[in-house]
Parts: sequence; C-alpha cells; structure tokens
Amino acid sequence: IYAVSITFKPDSLMASVPIVSTELFLSNVLITYITGCAAHLSKIPCLVLTVVAVIIDILEIRAVFGNGGLVNFTHVKAIAASFTCGALMFVCVLVFTLLDISANEIVFIICIALWIACFVFFNFFLNLKVRKVSQILDLIETDEDNIDIIRTPRQCCDVIVNGFRIAHPVCLSYKIFKHAIEVWPKHVEIWLLYAKFSAIYPEYQQQMTYVQMGIVQNKLKGALAKHTLQQIATVLKQREPNLIPALKSKLDKVNKQVAATK
Repeated sequence: IYAVSITFKPDSLMASVPIVSTELFLSNVLITYITGCAAHLSKIPCLVLTVVAVIIDILEIRAVFGNGGLVNFTHVKAIAASFTCGALMFVCVLVFTLLDISANEIVFIICIALWIACFVFFNFFLNLKVRKVSQILDLIETDEDNIDIIRTPRQCCDVIVNGFRIAHPVCLSYKIFKHAIEVWPKHVEIWLLYAKFSAIYPEYQQQMTYVQMGIVQNKLKGALAKHTLQQIATVLKQREPNLIPALKSKLDKVNKQVAATK
C-alpha cells in the first residue's frame, strides 16, 4: 500500500510509479542471491549465474529511466551508474574466473573511477532526455494531435513526470492527462499519476473524483487500481469539506496570500 500511495512520501528512493521501486527492490534481492550462490559453486555454474547477474544489471539501467524513474535526479544518476559499474565488474569476474586469476586493489580503484565517469555520463543523458520531453510537450501544446508522438503508456508516464519536473504548461494545465487517458484509458499507471499530481492541491478534488470514476468506468482490475481507489477515497475524506471551520478559515487565508503573491 505504501508503494502505491497517491501522495509523495519522503522515501529515500521515491518514485512516481510504484513499478520502478518494485523492480529496483527485486533486482537488488536477485543479484545478491545469485552472486551469493555463485560464490559457492563450481566454475561452470558460477559463470552461468554471473552472466545472469550481468543481464539483470543491464535491464535495470533501462528500468531506472522508465515510467518517470525516481523523483530525485541524483538518485537516478547514482543508481544507473551503480548498475552500469556492477555489470562491468561482473564481466571482469567472468574474465578472471575463465583465466583462473585473482583480482587486486587496482580493480577497486578502476571501479570507483568508472562509477564517477558513469555518473557524469548519466547527468548529461538526463539533461538531454528532459530537453527531448520538453520538445515533445511543445509539439503537443501546438497541436493536440501530436500526442501520437508518444507511442507507449510507459513513455507517456515518463513524459508526464518529466513534464511536471520542468513545470511545462501542458502538464500544469493537466491537458496531458486528458490526452493520455483518451489514448490509453485502460492503463492504470496513467490514472495513478493523474491522482498523484491532483492530490498535491487541495482544490483539485473534482479531478480526483474524475479519476475515481474513470478507474471504475473502465473496469480496471488489480492491486494497483484497488489501492488507488481506496487512497483517493481516503484523501477526499480528509479534504476541506470535512475540516472544522477554524482550519477552513486558515486555508482560505493561505489561498488568498498565494493568489496575491501570483
């Protein structure tokens, strides 16, 4: 339930879409288990399991950037760099095992240098990716039919998250969600993101109710849809209509100050 919360909780590896956190957790467990077993097996099984670990590391590099990735860009760069270095280190283990030689301290120094180089590379890659997302959103803002540029729901989630990250008008106006649910009405992650970004603002209760109705009308099934509906209902109960008069007065005062600031 925590992983699919529609509110942004201060987690150390906070993600907008729960599948990202789930994949990271499972991959870490799998790699730890596989390499632990490989260390106690004979040469051939050890090599096979190490190859599997390399494949998992490579796949997780892509997973870190999919569906919007992690909220904190520093975490994205650090984890992507770690998976990349992990894959390279496992390749070194394969070579050392095949040649029956032992590693020395120089390997660790090289690994640290590689991690720093990967971190710098992914910093450049993320900046390039955000610029590309900005260009896509600019095209959608110019002509709504350009939503066809986004080919998959996974890419759409990525565009939405990064669009909010750069405060693009198409995202701030929530038009991106309206276009997305017209194209992929059965994709629960898009509805989740719609609820997640609507839950930030107390005055966006209608949007959250709309998401609630959309999930029900499209008959979306599964744990993610179920928990999303439950949490929308919980958040709506805690919002302004159910607050005591004193809190309502304070909220009105804050809203007036925000409006005056704008």
